[in-house]
Order: sequence, then C-alpha cells, then structure tokens
Amino acid sequence: MEFSIPDNLKKYYWYLFPIVMILMVINEVLYGQELQYYELSEMEDIGRLLFVLLVKAFESALITILLIGTYMKLKSMYKNNKRH
Repeated sequence: MEFSIPDNLKKYYWYLFPIVMILMVINEVLYGQELQYYELSEMEDIGRLLFVLLVKAFESALITILLIGTYMKLKSMYKNNKRH
C-alpha cells in the first residue's frame, strides 16, 4: 500500500509548508520546551534540538495537508453553490 497525496495538494504544499514550519518552530523556541535556556555545548542538547525540529516538521506537514484540504473543500463547495 502506497501513501500518496493528490496532485492538487502537491501544487500548493511547498508554498505553504515552509511558512507553517517557520511559525511552528518560532512558537516552540519562544514558548515551548524552553529551548532558549539550553546551550549547544553537549550532544544531548543538539539531539534535543534536532528531535524538536523533526517533530515540528511532522506536525507542520500534517497541518499543511489539513489546511490545503480544507481550502480545496471550501473552494469546491463555493463553486457548487455558485452554479445553483
């Protein structure tokens, strides 16, 4: 079984994903797990930072797909209502 996203989602994905990712990382650094208090002198701190970035990338991908899917659904509903 292969997971693939439709072509209409692929069209907008890379336009929206970086914006969502940057906003999520800024929120996490400023208000999240207090990353601003850690130094980068130990491998544990670098690993923690990479883990947070990886988790935020997955969350951003999910949010991006949900936003695009909602936009497409609303767009199709608006077109259908306009025809009738």
